[in-house]
Amino acid sequence: MGNTHHNDENRSRIESKRNSSGGDKVLMKLDEIDILVLRVLAEDARTTLRELAEKTGLAVSTIHSRITKLISEGVIEKFAVVIDPEKFGYITSFILLDVDTAKTRDVLEELVKKECLLEVYESLGKFNIVLKVRVKDFEALRNFINEISEIDGVMEFEWFLTTKRYKEDTWKPEVEL
Repeated sequence: MGNTHHNDENRSRIESKRNSSGGDKVLMKLDEIDILVLRVLAEDARTTLRELAEKTGLAVSTIHSRITKLISEGVIEKFAVVIDPEKFGYITSFILLDVDTAKTRDVLEELVKKECLLEVYESLGKFNIVLKVRVKDFEALRNFINEISEIDGVMEFEWFLTTKRYKEDTWKPEVEL
C-alpha cells in the first residue's frame, strides 16, 4: 500500500455562501480521496474500511477518520439499501405543488412528516415544490393527494403516475481536479 500525504490546505474546508433563495448554504470542499470514498460507498455501502484503504492507499484508521468526519459534517446523511418497489407492488408518483410563498415553510414542515414521501424539493417555476411519493396502490395515492390538497397554502397541484422504473440510483460526486 502506498502512503499518500495531504496537508490541511488541500484537505476539506467549509465555506459559507449565500444560495439563490437567500439562505446560508454550507459547501464543503472535498479532496480527491474524499470524493473517491463517497463514490465507492454510494455504489456499495457495504464496502469495508480495508477495501477503501486498498483503493486509496491510505491506512484503515485514516479512512475511518475521514468517513466519521463526512458523517459528522452531514456530507454522508445515511447508509441505505435501494429496494425494488415493484417487488412489493408499490407505485411511484411525482406531484408538483404551487404553494403560497408566505406559507412555503409551513407546508414543507407538514410534508416532510409524511412517510410515503421519498423526496421533497423546493423548485423554481410555476410549481415551487416537487414531491416523489411511493404508495401501495392507486387508492393510497388518491388519498394522499386529497390530504396534501387540503394543506393550508397549497394553491394548485399536478401529478403524474410512473408506469415503469428504469433507473433509480444514488448520486455520486464528480472528482474535481
